[in-house]
Amino acid sequence: MSVASIQATEAGFVGNGGDSSPALRGTTLDNQTLTLYPGDVPARLPKPEFWQQNGFEFTSFRPLESAQDAPCGHIRLDKAMQYLIGDKLR
Repeated sequence: MSVASIQATEAGFVGNGGDSSPALRGTTLDNQTLTLYPGDVPARLPKPEFWQQNGFEFTSFRPLESAQDAPCGHIRLDKAMQYLIGDKLR
């Protein structure tokens, strides 16, 4: 189950000539608007050496703006809460 407590990016596209690829768009912690291609999902689990040799750099994004007095947008947090504690609330 994919879950995020607060939605910080939105789906978008990045173009390369006549082609477009899915991308993530958001505002970084230093207030830069950024659209980036997150990469392809590999067909197989990489070998252990892959994890040791590749340096991973993850960008931190600010939460998406919401209307005043409105709760922050989230991704399936309600489903996660139902799964985790739903039977305790009956």
